[in-house]
Amino acid sequence: RPTGAFGLPPRRGRLRWRRAERWGLGMARVRRVPGPAGQPLKAALAGLNGLEGKVGWFKSAVYPDGTPTALVAAVQEYGWPEHNIPPRLGMRATAAEKQGEWGQWAEGVSKQVLAGSMTGYTAMDSLGGKAAGDLRKHIANVTSPPLKPDTVKARLRGRDQGNVVSITIAKPLVHTGYLLNSLTHVTEKA
Repeated sequence: RPTGAFGLPPRRGRLRWRRAERWGLGMARVRRVPGPAGQPLKAALAGLNGLEGKVGWFKSAVYPDGTPTALVAAVQEYGWPEHNIPPRLGMRATAAEKQGEWGQWAEGVSKQVLAGSMTGYTAMDSLGGKAAGDLRKHIANVTSPPLKPDTVKARLRGRDQGNVVSITIAKPLVHTGYLLNSLTHVTEKA
């Protein structure tokens, strides 16, 4: 025998509901009333609205000869086979490796934003600073692929001519230190 709502036999119309109410099985009505607890969440989300964090080399970062640092970084990231330059920067690999750590960092600062101890802008800026620091650390630790002997000789010639070079002449990506030192982050409205 089929049953309807509340285990009662199926009936049409109001009769079924009247019996259910008579037996104490009435339906409860739920009304959603916005309360004060949602206000901090709305304020926190409004503080993040339109914010964007960027990490990298920006237009203002150029070498003394006018070469954009972002161009040098792109060549080091993807390589330039026509000029015998292998890919070695590793920004994409670092981002993939640190994705979980950055997610945990974002979760932590999000909780602080919701608690009211940090603004959305400060949280986004903190995450950008963390990512930039991790990328700098990666660049400082890159040792492969090793520089070609001709590149090391060219650096030695430059040092003999008074040019600034890194302490370890054979270290990739840190010839003058400008690529490493000009890596930064910004937080702005999108």
